[in-house]
Amino acid sequence: MRESVGIDLTRPRFQFRDGHFKVIFFAPEDMLKLKSQSTRPFFEVTDTVLETLNTTQKSIIRIMLEKREVRVMELAEELDLSRPAIQKAIKRMLDMRLVTKSGKARDTSYHLSEEPAE
Repeated sequence: MRESVGIDLTRPRFQFRDGHFKVIFFAPEDMLKLKSQSTRPFFEVTDTVLETLNTTQKSIIRIMLEKREVRVMELAEELDLSRPAIQKAIKRMLDMRLVTKSGKARDTSYHLSEEPAE
């Protein structure tokens, strides 16, 4: 219980019914606000940087948080945007060091940087 309170979660509920023990954990309303148990989260964007991102770039970050690795074509399909629009958004994110790139040509994929700029 202390661990859930320590990361700003509602205390879990414990139930015993019909010979079964059940623990219910409650997630926060906004999963992105879940506190990290370590001193440094995997990925964090300061408010100052977040304010400079457009809607497409914020959507790309949300998708990368779920998938860890994405390609331009996947993003274009999922966000219903053109490849050039996605490439332009990612280029800026690369320049800001929010995203890292691996592979070449059609094999290029993008990942969230573990060391984003502040």
